[in-house]
Amino acid sequence: MSAPVLAIRHHATQALLLILAFSQLWLMFIAPSYGSSPWPLLITTLLPLALSLLLWFRPGSIPDLYLAATLGVVFALFWWSQGEADLPVFLLLVLAMVPLWVPNPWPLAALMLPPLVVGLAQGQGRLVMVALLLVAVAFYLARHGYRWLKFQELQQRRLRWRLQRHAHREPLTGLASRRYFLNRLDQAVSEARRSKAPLVIALVELDYFSDYRRHYGRHAEERCLRQVARLLMSISRRRSDIVAHCEGGTFALLLPATDRAGAERLCGQVRHALRQLSLPHDASPIHPCVTVSHGLAQWQAGCGASQLIAQAKRNLCNDRLADRANRHLA
Repeated sequence: MSAPVLAIRHHATQALLLILAFSQLWLMFIAPSYGSSPWPLLITTLLPLALSLLLWFRPGSIPDLYLAATLGVVFALFWWSQGEADLPVFLLLVLAMVPLWVPNPWPLAALMLPPLVVGLAQGQGRLVMVALLLVAVAFYLARHGYRWLKFQELQQRRLRWRLQRHAHREPLTGLASRRYFLNRLDQAVSEARRSKAPLVIALVELDYFSDYRRHYGRHAEERCLRQVARLLMSISRRRSDIVAHCEGGTFALLLPATDRAGAERLCGQVRHALRQLSLPHDASPIHPCVTVSHGLAQWQAGCGASQLIAQAKRNLCNDRLADRANRHLA
């Protein structure tokens, strides 16, 4: 059960105990002629006060079943000593406590049993049956309300999970967002420091993508980005890998437990698959189809996330210049 419900339960129980204790004090000092012996009044005064103080200083220290049974015994002892059970007042108190003990009915039964036994012994059987019927109806309605609240809580959790998932995803391509990539990169660097496992990031950039956007328009640009995103996801299949769309035609791959040779093979597969895809790029001066350049950076001891990204950008720039020079020569 949630913490707010538990807090409400403890406060309501404390209030009930204090009301019971002060009502007994009123009978002892304001109406001392009520009853034949002061001992039942004294016991039914001190016990609720002690329980209330215990709940105040140590909340949750008394199980609900024991607390409810103690309250029921206090009511029954008092009414037995006075020779009359005030069942209507007790019924109102029980109905007020019903929502606090849903969905567990046993504390409610432990609270009701001793006073109802006293009521039966004093010949109030009809009133006892009415009390049981009303409490059963109230518990049934409260239980259905509890289920409805749990259903609403589940719906809110699902909504929060979907919002969180969408916050981690870039809506255009369905890949991880740049912020999520940076957060996971920080975690991966920390894990690499602890485990000394290899870690590589790769930046993949579509060549002359700004010219592609100007030549083909925004819709063709978005369609191209989605196709490249699907291609990257099909090649990077491990659940630990993160594929993100950073900006424009730049993508980032986080490859834990991968060395530089493995990352080079993966980037080679990306180039080969993109060549097979043959996306036209008439505005490119180096190739009639969309091509990519990539830059890798492998984590080394003492290297942080920002240094890793800067190294990958430098390698991307060098690869872009070298690749374009080779293609122009060819």
